[in-house]
Amino acid sequence: MKVILLKDVPKVGKKFEIKSIANGYAQNYLIPNKLAEIATKEAEARITLACSLNEEKTKIVETELIEKLEKLKDTTITIKEKANDKGVLFAGIHQDSLVSHIKTNLNLDIDPSYITLIEPLKTIGEHTVEILVGKKKISLKIIIEGEK
Repeated sequence: MKVILLKDVPKVGKKFEIKSIANGYAQNYLIPNKLAEIATKEAEARITLACSLNEEKTKIVETELIEKLEKLKDTTITIKEKANDKGVLFAGIHQDSLVSHIKTNLNLDIDPSYITLIEPLKTIGEHTVEILVGKKKISLKIIIEGEK
């Protein structure tokens, strides 16, 4: 059965893609959970229009975000987290927590997918985090201080 994905579905595809899926999986999981709809000609035309509008909106948002990040590229964010005596944090700092710190410290709303972290930040000290928006890469300095 051909379906149009309405959201990103792990191991299936991305939003707005047209995929051939097993009938049972589509009818019992994807369609009832509003993750996909049956690919009719009308639905394909509607999704093509929505996709082009979504791409335009994404480009505008990314352009605005790049402009804001350019002004803040030499900014340092200080984060206080609980750590042990050896300087290792009890809980690592992930993209989601970085987004909340960026929002509170810099008043900038950013999507976690733009932050490139190979692994969570787990130690006290100075770290450099790269934010990749489109083809533009901006580095932010993060200083993690320990508290007991």
